[in-house]
Amino acid sequence: ECKKSFEHCSFGIHLLSHLSLAPMALAEALLVPGLSDDEIQRKLLLSHAITRMGTQGWLFITPLVLLRFTPNSLAGPACWGAATELATSLLAPPLGSWADRTNRRFVVIIGVVGQGVGVVGATVVLLFALGGHERSNLPAVCAFICCSVVEQLGATLSDVTVKRDWSPRLFSIDLLRSTNSLMSQIDLISKTVAPLLAGLLIAPRFGVDAEVVGFVAVGVLNALSFVPQLRLLLQIFAARSEKLSSVRGAPDGTTAVPPVPTLKSTKFWAAKAAAWRAWYGHPSGIQFLSLAYAFL
Repeated sequence: ECKKSFEHCSFGIHLLSHLSLAPMALAEALLVPGLSDDEIQRKLLLSHAITRMGTQGWLFITPLVLLRFTPNSLAGPACWGAATELATSLLAPPLGSWADRTNRRFVVIIGVVGQGVGVVGATVVLLFALGGHERSNLPAVCAFICCSVVEQLGATLSDVTVKRDWSPRLFSIDLLRSTNSLMSQIDLISKTVAPLLAGLLIAPRFGVDAEVVGFVAVGVLNALSFVPQLRLLLQIFAARSEKLSSVRGAPDGTTAVPPVPTLKSTKFWAAKAAAWRAWYGHPSGIQFLSLAYAFL
């Protein structure tokens, strides 16, 4: 009788454990509803449009901000451009190599959060440093450039991850072509519309120093744009985690599509030299156009 009662108790405990897990499984199913490929594409394009509009508006006002920090001199914008491009050239390859070995959800979170931290930091610099016009503010220039480097690296990491890693795994060939084409159109539209909207924000009105107010407003709006961007990307990851969660060499034994080799993994300096040779030998005359832009 004791043995039978023990078996009944163990069966009851086992049944209760299954019943207690059922609401959790139902809650997970409700939190991550199934999404069709078209819905995934719309969310991805919306996320891309939000971040591109904010980024292009921010890039439009940045040289104007730096001119306020260094009056009557182009040193501020020149140092900003050189620092951000140099940091991207040197740090993007190792960042790409790290992203190939890391969980894709974590990579996107780090990229978007890095963008947000950089923009918020630069906006705080604007808020406290934009006051006088009569003398240079070199500490503000240095702080702004450091925040811009963080933002640029975060943007590079998230953009490359979504475009070159997520999209090929999420869509079929035809849908991938359509997605890439629409992303390119969004890039072109944002380069036209976002500077126009940013220019309207900093236009003088009502006797107020609208430039300062507009600079801060663009920074705040750009920082806020990262919230829906990250939310949409996390929704996509949750709906297609079986395609995006596997990482080569993951401890759970899963395998992933081999990542695209980075410049570092394919002899970084040899690739750089080959790129310069291609630029020098290009028959279109792009060398003169590049030099003309460089000397502007």
